[in-house]
This record gives sequence, structure tokens and C-alpha cells, in this order.
Amino acid sequence: MAWHIRFEPTKSQSLLVSHHRNTVVVPPIVFQGTVVPEVDQLKLLGVLFDQHLSFRAHIRQLAIRGSQRLGFLRKASRVLDSRCRGVIYKGFVRPVLEYGMLVWMSAAPTTLARLTAIQRRGLHLIGDGAYLPSLDIRRMVGALCFLYKLHFSTGPDMLLTLLPPRATNTSRHSRRTQKHPSHQFQLTSTLPPRARNDVLRSFPDAVVEVWNQLPQCVLLNQPTRKGLQTFKEKVNTHLRLTRWPWEWATDRL
Repeated sequence: MAWHIRFEPTKSQSLLVSHHRNTVVVPPIVFQGTVVPEVDQLKLLGVLFDQHLSFRAHIRQLAIRGSQRLGFLRKASRVLDSRCRGVIYKGFVRPVLEYGMLVWMSAAPTTLARLTAIQRRGLHLIGDGAYLPSLDIRRMVGALCFLYKLHFSTGPDMLLTLLPPRATNTSRHSRRTQKHPSHQFQLTSTLPPRARNDVLRSFPDAVVEVWNQLPQCVLLNQPTRKGLQTFKEKVNTHLRLTRWPWEWATDRL
């Protein structure tokens, strides 16, 4: 009640999240005298969560919706030139493939490949010479920008806890061994040495290494809200030039 919210027990559901292969038996949850049904999948704010947080079902739904919108673009492609088809894809199709991407970016590469296949179909519809940055790169840029915004320290305390602690062992020797001079905002991952692969791919730990390797020219000053767009442009340029660790032009016809 601290947030002045009243929950309706008849509309509530429970989801047991576990990486154990064997079924875990838990006692039923009783909420205000009503037994809350346990489900295998639960949708929250448009994102479908499953028991193992694999996000396979959610990404399958995104691929289906993206494919349906590609069908509309295919019907209109006969009366539109390549530039208009590209604008429609970026504004009508691609947002579907990227909704809530920081939540499900930990999905397996084979699962995320379904979305890459949709984008490549869109490239063929746009026409010869079409170029779009890969969805992997766009997810990384979006995660880096969100990590940048966490430095504002103006959001809710629960959200600010996502920001990893500052690194304290950035010695001169480690800076000399880097290809680019390091910046003063390096972070430390709090994951154990043998963390699961899906945890390593999740936000924010998936982007700490990339964040720490950004050159000083990208993070020269104290992060500010007004500097977000400049930071995004510099990150795009940096990743395009370094091609680390993906090929920037994987989605080029």
C-alpha cells in the first residue's frame, strides 16, 4: 500500500522462474483468500516471460508480428521507391523487433536469429544497395545509452541499483595496454566467475566490457542528459570503425 495500489487477486497469476530441469513443487499462493493460478508464461507490459527466462516464445511473437508488417510493406512496395520503403521499414517494422530489447537481450543467439531473418527479408524488400545496422549493434547501442542515462542519478532508487559499481583498479599499466585511452567512468561487473551464459548476455553485465573499452573521446565529460544524443552518435561511429565484436555491415545487400 506504500504505492497506493490495490491488486485484484482474481486477475493475478504466479510464475515460478527456475533453471532446474526437474519440476519444482511449491505450495499454492493464496492472495486475499484466493488461490493464485500458476502459469508457464506471463506477459508483463508486452513482454512474455517464461519459466526459464529464455524469451523464446516472446521473440517468436515478435517475429510473427514483424513478418505480418512486412506483408503490408510488400503490398505497398510496388508503388513506393526504395527510400520510402526504407522509411516505412524503420518506422513501422523495426520498432516491433526492438520493443523491450533490454529485457530480452539475454536470449540465445539462435533465438535472436529469428529477428535477424525478418530484417534481412525487409532489406530485400527495400531494394538493391539497402543498408541497415544489424539488430545486434542496435541492441548494444541502446544498452550503452541506457547505461549512460543511469549516470544521471535522477531516476528511481530501484532503477539506479542496476548501475554497476565504479572500477577502482584502473592502473596506468592497464591503460597503456588498451588500444584507446580509457575513460574515468569504468565499471566493474559483479557477476561470479562462472556465471551462466544467459546471465552474461543480460543487461547491464553484457555491456560493461564494451563500456569500459570506449575511448576517451566518447566519454570525455561528465554524463549529462543533454549529451545523450552526442554520446549515441559517437558510440555508433566508434563501433562502426572498430567493428568490435560484430561486423557492422552484416545486414547489407
